[in-house]
Amino acid sequence: MMSPSHGEIAAKDWIGRYGVRTPSRRFAANLGEALHALHELRPPVVVKLVSPVLHKSDVGGVRLGIDDVSGLREAIESIGRDADRHGVAVDGYLIEETAPRGIEVLVGGLIDAVFGPAIVVGLGGIFTEIFDDVAARICPIGRDDALDMIGEIKASPLLFGARGREPVNVEALADVLLALGGQRGLLVEHADRVQAIDLNPVIVSPSGAVAVDARIVLRDPKADVAPDHRDVRQNFRPLFEPRAIAIVGASASARTRANDVLDFTLGMGFEGAVYPIHPTADTINGLKAYRSFADCPAPIDYAFVAIAAARVPELLRAGGERVRFAQIMASGFGETAEGAARDGELLAIARDKGVRLIGPNCLGTYSPRGRLAYIRGCPREAGSVGIALQSGGISTDMLRRGVQRGLRYSAVVSIGNCIDVGASDFLEYFLADGNTRVIGFYLESPRDGRRFFELLRDARAQKPVVILKGGRTRAGQRIASTHTGALAGDDRLWTALSRQTGATLVGSVDELIDTLLAFQCLRPRIERPGDGAFLVGNGGGASVLATDAMARFDMRVPEMREGTRCALRSLDLPAGTSFDNPMDTPSGAMRMHEGRIAGSLLAAILAGERPDAILFHINMPQFLTNASIPDHVFDNLVDGIIETRTADIDATPVLLALRSDGSAAIDERKRSARDHALAAGVPVFDEIASALSALAHFQRYERFRHRRCLGTGDIASTPARCARP
Repeated sequence: MMSPSHGEIAAKDWIGRYGVRTPSRRFAANLGEALHALHELRPPVVVKLVSPVLHKSDVGGVRLGIDDVSGLREAIESIGRDADRHGVAVDGYLIEETAPRGIEVLVGGLIDAVFGPAIVVGLGGIFTEIFDDVAARICPIGRDDALDMIGEIKASPLLFGARGREPVNVEALADVLLALGGQRGLLVEHADRVQAIDLNPVIVSPSGAVAVDARIVLRDPKADVAPDHRDVRQNFRPLFEPRAIAIVGASASARTRANDVLDFTLGMGFEGAVYPIHPTADTINGLKAYRSFADCPAPIDYAFVAIAAARVPELLRAGGERVRFAQIMASGFGETAEGAARDGELLAIARDKGVRLIGPNCLGTYSPRGRLAYIRGCPREAGSVGIALQSGGISTDMLRRGVQRGLRYSAVVSIGNCIDVGASDFLEYFLADGNTRVIGFYLESPRDGRRFFELLRDARAQKPVVILKGGRTRAGQRIASTHTGALAGDDRLWTALSRQTGATLVGSVDELIDTLLAFQCLRPRIERPGDGAFLVGNGGGASVLATDAMARFDMRVPEMREGTRCALRSLDLPAGTSFDNPMDTPSGAMRMHEGRIAGSLLAAILAGERPDAILFHINMPQFLTNASIPDHVFDNLVDGIIETRTADIDATPVLLALRSDGSAAIDERKRSARDHALAAGVPVFDEIASALSALAHFQRYERFRHRRCLGTGDIASTPARCARP
């Protein structure tokens, strides 16, 4: 362990070996040595107390601007008096040259409990302490990352010469970040030894960057055992395409959750062997029951276990070696203080028996390919969206609401506490699975966050990954003795993960559904990424609000070209139609040619603008509650949009917002129109703002892939890597 009484000196020596500049300095055990040191340094100097105390300034342990012998003598005597008054031991004094004038910056690193090595930068003083103005990244970082971090700081204009100031050497500050968090940085090379680093402050001036204070906190090395992840698709086949399943907890005389799962799975058409496990029953739901896994006539690919937590260890001891995957529904494990000890016991049994555990504290698995279901009414149709969720309730929301909204899943897994199989395992599987094109997660406390990050980074955004992170407003790991641990925080590192890997972060279940729907239906145009959209629809106020929403999402609202205006005017649209973006088309315009005008509007914009995307919005009640408008006008509007989109050789993303009044009749027409549009690759949203939010996420992903494929990031420009997912 680094000596606490010489922490700053040792820390500066260490960072110096990685290229970080520090002031020239001497250690003095007493006044005589301090006076000698003064002659070897260039005044003015700084005198600092060397002591086990964490924060020297809190006990009067720092004196600045010492020019001569008398000043040095007074500084040391006054530091000694203050140390006595605070009851602090004096191990000596650090005499240090004064750094050049410049701007104070905090640079820090830590080993985050979720993501491993991470780095933070922020302007010092009130910007860090009061305004919380810092940027974070997960290590290792490259120079582009370092410069992006610096530019991300809200007060960064001060570094670049705002209001007539002389710009500082930003490249030198980037060098400091790379010295700590680069591929061969201190934090990366010594992740097994270092817990946290604080360089606070680093003085950045036109001439360079100098760390005037440094602190490193060490930790005891801890060996991590890496699981075997070879042939991940084959490893997960027993879960998603089981040949034999066991249901534990079903009753012959009552209705239980296990009985429901048994019925739902049989209702999906599961044709393999099904073994109800029960200590006394002969049959359950007409199927022969067995006392234990060991009594079953064949090995079991997947076992759904819905019995009390205290009984689960005994169940696995008796024949667990015959089970490939066991999904444990019971709560009462690590999510409660009294159940925490059960986690270790359960995991030890699983390791001994060779069974992989999902959960505990989860609801089940839905696999249309494997004919598994854990709620009623799951579609048999297999889709392209694979999701894993650390909440059983949200998993059912995603199934019920997501299916209603048009999502079609390759798999949905409720993963609970993840004491064994975790989020990273499912990420690795979904990335490798040819049936999954879009990946989603709801996560609260992933235990293997570092591997999760590395899998995303190495995947190079070949598949879109959308993450709803629960608890982002709570601070993550905090190191009480460092600024860095407090400033990095859980939320900043998830934001860093998104920026470094291209993964999409969302803030609600609805936003997760909307964004997955956009990725399911639309194909990213990596060669021509978007950052804006054209809006067409009825309702001037709706168009104004849409423009405001686009500004919130940092989306462009391009002006319409004169050629496009001419093409639209040639359609003889009625008065009140606007020929700009957004294009307000009153109901009188949209009912022209019995609604087929929608295709003509869309075709004119596609031909004249080559837009990044088009959002068409329809206020349904204006067409479906007006006795003067035949019902088929609305159907023709939707058909025209679909037909024009299908004929577009540019594959321009087209989104449709169908706004309802909530009445049963309107909602029923909406469901029918949604199914029709989705079949043609047009995602349908309930509101304009939700459609724009999903489109903004989609376009950020396009731009991320585009930057990587052009070689401006860390991915070379090769056709294979730039291929569409």
